[in-house]
Amino acid sequence: MVQELKRVTHLDGWVELVEMGNTFHQAGPATQQMLAWWSALGATRGIDTSTLSLIGTLLRTAGFDPVHSTTHLVPLGSWGGRVGTLLAQDMLCGWPSMRPSLEAALGVSPAHFDAVLRDLEPEWKTHHTQYEIYCACGQQPDMEAF
Repeated sequence: MVQELKRVTHLDGWVELVEMGNTFHQAGPATQQMLAWWSALGATRGIDTSTLSLIGTLLRTAGFDPVHSTTHLVPLGSWGGRVGTLLAQDMLCGWPSMRPSLEAALGVSPAHFDAVLRDLEPEWKTHHTQYEIYCACGQQPDMEAF
């Protein structure tokens, strides 16, 4: 996909990628379970979620230069103010859509899924959980400059 972005980017143009990570800091058991399910579900579809943090490397490998990469730690849950509250809402609204896929692919019961989902928000508040978000931008080199 990154090679295709390079192909369609104008010389001297920029590509910016932002990926939600799969790394949680101060994660409790419910968060760890949700992450394990997410990774296992991705694996059933040929997706390696551990590569999300490597978007800067992917841009460099594709030939973008220069490349700038940053990792942002974002609070998760109401303890983190407006940003933490909004991120928690996004996750708590989106993750239920995984229930049917987890049931079909991994045999996770709806009751177990719902129990884990219920435990997330209080856990984030207690543990002060943080979440990694990855940003990278790279420039398509102007070959005439070489």
